[in-house]
Order: sequence, then structure tokens, then C-alpha cells
Amino acid sequence: MPCLAGSVTSVQGMEECELCAVGTYQSETGQDTCDECPTDQITSEWAIVAGAYKWVPVRGAQNASSCGCNQGFREVDGECVECGDSSITGLVCGGKDDVMVAAGFYAADDSFSVFKCHGAAGKCVGGEAGSTCAAGRRGTACAFCWEALRRTHRSQYLLGHGRDSHGATMRRPLRQPSGQPSGQSLASPRPHVTHVTG
Repeated sequence: MPCLAGSVTSVQGMEECELCAVGTYQSETGQDTCDECPTDQITSEWAIVAGAYKWVPVRGAQNASSCGCNQGFREVDGECVECGDSSITGLVCGGKDDVMVAAGFYAADDSFSVFKCHGAAGKCVGGEAGSTCAAGRRGTACAFCWEALRRTHRSQYLLGHGRDSHGATMRRPLRQPSGQPSGQSLASPRPHVTHVTG
């Protein structure tokens, strides 16, 4: 009987089959060699380890889709690049395509142009790129509140509309903050950010 996909025999005619090693795979039956993943990639599978899902190295892979970067690396232009210390780079790389933004950092999209958030620690909660802001926040480094939730430094609502997260109707302020000419909108403060990756 020929070796099944994911395994090979090194001696023609032998019935004993060996699983393809980590970093190799075989999608056909009856083969005597395993195909290699691209440089620096390993074969892995999504499995539960200590009660949590993660990518773990696996032998006996049956197709090229099992190939991917190892934990601590991410794929950039077909190459595996080290993610580095997440407290510095803002990236948590769990292997293959599992790349998250660390808490305290912001990334607008999966190009992973990452910014370190300054100020209130809870405004950048981390997670998938593009959804790393705390509820009610938006913008680079989650620096701004959504329009309906914006307040002045005197805790008055500014040009609010709709309802806030508690269902309360938002209103314009009864008076302008001191020093602010009537009819002139308040400028949003510039976010304090540090661009950590390109």
C-alpha cells in the first residue's frame, strides 16, 4: 500500500512510511520525498495549548497551505521577518498569519504601520489592526472621541448629535468655553504619537 499524503518512504518498495518533517509537506500518495516550505517557513496547525488556541509546529503536513512563519515572525513580501519585542515594536506575532497589535499601540490597517499611544493607557486596547481603539475612540493613536461623545475641557458636549453609548441624547453646549469666540469650532488636539514601524 502506498504512503498516504503527508508521509513518504525513503526506500522504494518498502511499506514503512515516515511523516514529513516540520517545514515540509507532501500532497500526493506514494511519494518518496517531501516538498519544502519556502525559506524560513515551517508547517504548523491551529491547536489548543494550555486552554488557548495557537499555531504549533506539525509533522505530516499534506499541503503548502500548512506553511507559514514561526511564532515571533510575520510574513513581509514573502519573507519571514522577526517581530521583535512587542513592548517596543507593538506587534504580537503568534505564527503564520496571526499578527496582533499589542495593547498601548495603534495600527490603522494590516500594513502594520504601528504607532505607540501616549497619555491614557486604556485608549489603545490592542487586537486586530484597524480595531485597536477603546470604545468611543477613533483616529491615529485613538486620540479622538467619536463626534457624539466629544466633550470640552469643561465636560460640556460639543456639537454632539445622535446618542451616546448610554442612550442619552447629545446636545450643543449652552455656552462657549471662555476665550472661544461664538460660532468658531474648537480644533481637535494633535495626537502625541511615536511611529515605531514602517
